Amino acid sequence: MHFHHELSKFKVLVIDHITTMRSMTRGFLREVGIGVIDDTDNGLKALEIISVKTYDLIICDWDIPELNGLDLLKHVRANESSLNTLFFMITSSHDIDKVKQSIDAGVNEYIIKPYQPDYLINKVTHHLSKVTTPCSIANILNQKNK
Repeated sequence: MHFHHELSKFKVLVIDHITTMRSMTRGFLREVGIGVIDDTDNGLKALEIISVKTYDLIICDWDIPELNGLDLLKHVRANESSLNTLFFMITSSHDIDKVKQSIDAGVNEYIIKPYQPDYLINKVTHHLSKVTTPCSIANILNQKNK
């Protein structure tokens, strides 16, 4: 994997109840140069974090405790400050209904475990390369316009 300097300005939140999955995902993201990578193990904690911090991308497992990934996605899409946040759902489920529910709720990617690190990184870099203004810069601009 290559370090992409332009990725250093992006902020990502990783949510998974399995510590090793969070750690591996953080490692993949760090390897390509993502600047800020936060993580948590359940949906309610994620909701609290999202209420005070903005992210360019949320990578979330479907089967997290307290508030599942789909419900978290719905909260993210209903909140004006996170409406444009990219959201990747990661799950071991091949259930077509879960795929449809995720798409209907506004997911950007639905990734089935196990996946190859390069697959995830390609999806991340593809989507983030389309983001013209990272949330860290957008927040500064929004503060100046108020």
